[in-house]
Amino acid sequence: MSLAPFFSFLIPSYNKEKYIGETFISLSEQTMSDFEVIVVDDSSKDNTVKIINKFANKDSRIKVFVNEVNKGANYCRNFGIKQAKASYIIFLDADDMLDPFCLEGRQKKIVEQLDKNIWVFTMAVFRNKRGDDNYLWLPSTPDPLKDFLSHKLPWQTMQPVWSKPFIENLDGFDLAFNRLQDVELHTRALLTSDVNYALFNGTPDCYYRIDGDRKSDKLPIFLEKWMIATNAYCNKFENLVPKRYKSYLYGTVLQSYLQLLHHYRQNEINVAVFDDLKKLLMKSPFVNNAGNFRKALFACAEFYNKHLPQISGVNWLIKKLIIT
Repeated sequence: MSLAPFFSFLIPSYNKEKYIGETFISLSEQTMSDFEVIVVDDSSKDNTVKIINKFANKDSRIKVFVNEVNKGANYCRNFGIKQAKASYIIFLDADDMLDPFCLEGRQKKIVEQLDKNIWVFTMAVFRNKRGDDNYLWLPSTPDPLKDFLSHKLPWQTMQPVWSKPFIENLDGFDLAFNRLQDVELHTRALLTSDVNYALFNGTPDCYYRIDGDRKSDKLPIFLEKWMIATNAYCNKFENLVPKRYKSYLYGTVLQSYLQLLHHYRQNEINVAVFDDLKKLLMKSPFVNNAGNFRKALFACAEFYNKHLPQISGVNWLIKKLIIT
């Protein structure tokens, strides 16, 4: 009987023929070999499955599952959790990449702090190749729950390692969310009574790809899903968070609003689309109960971002006031 691997990578894939080969290459370059890869393809229409199978045929650690119909990334991730053999779970998207030392370094930190159930590491971003962007995503925060609620996101999907029993007790990802999926999961995890996490700020061991294709093809649809998810997120957590944290949720609403205003200012959506999406966002009971002061701040944000020259710090100040 073979021993279970130390790590299980869970990868949902959908039409990622352009990038998924690089993801698998970065996995094959790991200095530690004690892992498995569970790929759940969500009924891709391109050559993604063909590429996945090419790598799987050469590496028995790669297990491939293919959905007959599209079921969403959260379904794929949750299915992967059920299949995972390892005690430690890492969620990886099909265009992410890792440094060769990633797993070796993570294993060392986990073994040093076995009392935790989430371990979060440093990530870098890139556009075309690793190293072409200097931005680091450091999980350096004294209060990650407050940050997630206000959409000052302290970490992203692939940065944490999850204890498998802990992620199973959470029931994985919420299938109702097709945007803000990881934000919802991390918020829910941080609200559990037994959460125990460690944050590691240092050399990045993983890389997040900034891919313009994710938004450009069907921007209004993308933004509509974002507004719906924002409302669902606020409505879900407004009565679950401690009372002193509730106001931070207005930061998430403002960040979504600023996204709409940015695309409007860039002429990427027209007036009619902007107005429809604004109504969708603002019709939430949570926003309706914001009070006159916060509603005035939302109006100030719209006027400033639509009509005035952009000055660094203005939107930050509006957000600071709106979450107070």
